[in-house]
Amino acid sequence: MNKWFKEWFALTDKGASDLVKSGISSFFVYAINLFPSMLLLVLIDDLLSKNHISKGFYVPVSLVILGIMYFLLRTDYESLYNSAYKESANLRLDIANILRKLPLSYFSRHDLSDLSQTVMSDVESIEHAMSHAMSKVIGFFIFFPVMAILLLIGNVKMGLACVLPIVISLSLLFLSKKIQISETHKYYQKRRDNSENFQEAIELQQEIKSFGLVGQWKE
Repeated sequence: MNKWFKEWFALTDKGASDLVKSGISSFFVYAINLFPSMLLLVLIDDLLSKNHISKGFYVPVSLVILGIMYFLLRTDYESLYNSAYKESANLRLDIANILRKLPLSYFSRHDLSDLSQTVMSDVESIEHAMSHAMSKVIGFFIFFPVMAILLLIGNVKMGLACVLPIVISLSLLFLSKKIQISETHKYYQKRRDNSENFQEAIELQQEIKSFGLVGQWKE
């Protein structure tokens, strides 16, 4: 699994390992978030059916749930953001080492503004995805099948009502992959064009002012 994450998300060995750990941590956070609602359902059932469960039951159980939630959320936060920003730093160092070893002729044949824009944008995207999405998605893909099975065991119709919308939305997400890739390419091409225009404007600012082309350049 680590190898797959490393190749798919362009991560280092340490980053792939940390991503798996934070994904498992996210799964436990998803699971513990169910417990407060479960306790509330027990309380409602107690009030409606008049089971008269002792009040001494709810306070200790609530404290235990809060304690576990605090521990898991703290662990999840530390594993998620520490791994994300450590991996970002490692990626930047690896890229710097790779660029340092390239011959000078490489830079003369490539647009430096385009190169720097692409590299930094890619690293920023990986950093943002690791800190906001990757581990949560991994945790969700572990958590969802478990919950789907439990819901279907409890009540097939209610389970399908909860599961099918998620399955359909995920299917549409995968089916629209080509469209997403195409639109993303257009977006990044536009960003590259803007970056080149800004770079050219900075380099030629003296000539632009001298020939009175400021207004035309802005247009």
